[in-house]
Order: sequence, then C-alpha cells, then structure tokens
Amino acid sequence: MQLAMPLVRYRIGDVGRFLKEECSCGSNEPILEILGRTGESVITPKGPVNRSVLSQIWLLLNPIADIIQIQVEQKNYELFHIKYTGKGIIDKNVKTEIEKALKRFLKCDIFVTTEKVDIIIPDSSTGKVRSFIPLS
Repeated sequence: MQLAMPLVRYRIGDVGRFLKEECSCGSNEPILEILGRTGESVITPKGPVNRSVLSQIWLLLNPIADIIQIQVEQKNYELFHIKYTGKGIIDKNVKTEIEKALKRFLKCDIFVTTEKVDIIIPDSSTGKVRSFIPLS
C-alpha cells in the first residue's frame, strides 16, 4: 500500500525552492523552502527585486540581534520602516545591521527607520503577520 498526499494545484503566489539537505526526521523526501510571495517585490530605483531577498536578511539578522519577529514595510523607493520584537536587543545595533544587510542585498542606497514593538499585529484580513509590506 502506498501513502500519498496530493499536491493541490491552484495559484497562491508562493515562491519556493527544493533544498538539497536531508530532513532531520530521516525522511528521504524533498524539502520545500517557502521564500515569499510573487506579488511582494521590493521596488528600487534600479527596478524590482523579489521579496525573497528579505528572507535572506532575516537569516542574517536573527542570530545577530535575537529578533523574534520582524516586519519590513517599504514606504517609498528608498525608505524602509522595520518593526521588530525581541529581548536583550540593543536598538542602535539592530538599525545598523538591518541597514547594512538591506543595502548589500538591494545594491542601492536606502534609508531605514526601526521601531521595537512588543508584538507585530497580524493582518486583519488574513490573521497572519506579514513579514513584508510592499509599496501600495
């Protein structure tokens, strides 16, 4: 008897990639890493950059600053407002590290404002915390 789970075929806008590593549970099945959504690109003066860039920034910043949650909101082509939660965080270091990471990945000059909050409020329509809020 084979056990199977169907892959439901509808477009939800998720972008992902298969990882080459084996699962820690011992399964030989492929691991899918979700990188972001297709409609959530960062728009820079040099053109759009897929928001999966922000996933990489999260990976860089989490161990540096002990960030628990992070939300990046693009206010205009050059201004990003970052909300974050965490304990034992030195605010100046967070701003500096986030700004350096964003500039490196986006390959352009940008300005960053940061705000340490107790909680990042989920989106009222979906109930999920949005990690990136694109230009509207």
